[in-house]
Amino acid sequence: MKKEYETLLNQLIERKKELLAAEEAHASERLAEVDPPHGDELDIAEQATEKELSMTLRHRSTLELQQIEEAIEKMRAGEYGVCENCDEGIGESRLEARPFVKYCIDCQTEFEQKEDEDSTANDTYKLGTTE
Repeated sequence: MKKEYETLLNQLIERKKELLAAEEAHASERLAEVDPPHGDELDIAEQATEKELSMTLRHRSTLELQQIEEAIEKMRAGEYGVCENCDEGIGESRLEARPFVKYCIDCQTEFEQKEDEDSTANDTYKLGTTE
C-alpha cells in the first residue's frame, strides 16, 4: 500500500467504526418499530414518514459501509486510487474528500449527467408527452 494512503485508510476505518456503532444503536430502535402505529391519522402518517426516513438513512449507511469495504480491499490489493471506468488516477483532493469513491471526477460527472438525462426522459414519458 502506498504510504500516502495510510491516512485515508485510517479515515476509512474510523468511519466504518462510526457507521457500525450507529447501526448497533439503531438495532434496538428497530425492535421497538414492531409495535403497530397508534394515534390519530396525523400521528400515523408522521410515524410512517419517520420510518421511511429511517429506512432511507439505514440504506445509505449500508451503501457507504459497502463502499468503504471495497476501498479498503483495493488499498490492500494495491488498486486504490484508480478510476473503475477509465483506469486513470483519481485526484488526491477527491480521495481526501471522499476516500471511498470509485470514479474520477470526469467519469462521475459523466455518469451523473447520463442519469439526469435518463431521469428527464423517463419523467417526460411518464407525463405522456412525446417531446
